[in-house]
Amino acid sequence: MENYENSPTYQRWASEQGKQVPLTELRTLIAIFMADAEINMGSTADEKTLDRCIWHAGNKYGHLPIAYIASGYARGSMGDFGTGRLTPNTIKKWMDQVNEEYLRDETKAKLEQALKNPGVAMDLHKYPAGKAIIKKVAWLNSGAITSEEYDQIPLKELARRIAAGEPAEIADFIPR
Repeated sequence: MENYENSPTYQRWASEQGKQVPLTELRTLIAIFMADAEINMGSTADEKTLDRCIWHAGNKYGHLPIAYIASGYARGSMGDFGTGRLTPNTIKKWMDQVNEEYLRDETKAKLEQALKNPGVAMDLHKYPAGKAIIKKVAWLNSGAITSEEYDQIPLKELARRIAAGEPAEIADFIPR
C-alpha cells in the first residue's frame, strides 16, 4: 500500500482546505486515508462510510487543511483519540479532535503574528499601565527626573491615577 504522504494527490492538496478540493480528488484522498485506517484498525469500511466521510471532509470540516484531516485519520486509527470502530461516528470524533487542534494552532499563529507587529503588540496608549510607562519614560528622557527617581515612582499608583483621571505630576511622587 502506498503511504498517503507520497501520493501526488496528497502532495498537491495537503495545505488546501477540504472544501477547496474537487470532489473526485477529495474522494481519492479520503479513500487513501480510510485504507490506511483500515490497516491500523484491522477492519474495513463500506462505500456508505466512505461517502459520509467525504461529505464531512468537504462540508463540516471543510475549513481544515487536508494535512490536518490526514492526521486525524492516522492518529485516530492508532488510538490517539480513544478507541472505537471504523464508523462515521468514530471518524467524526477524530475530526472533532483535529478541529480543536487546528483552531488552537490558528489562534496561536494569529497571536504570534500580532505580537510581531509592534503597532499592535506595544499599543501602550490603550491601557493605564502603558500610559504610566510612557509618562515615566517621557519624564526620564526630558531630564525632569533621574533614573534613581524613575525607580522611586510606583508604576501601579501612577497607573491608578491615570485611570481615575486624577492629576499625576512628578511632585506627587518625588518631593523637591
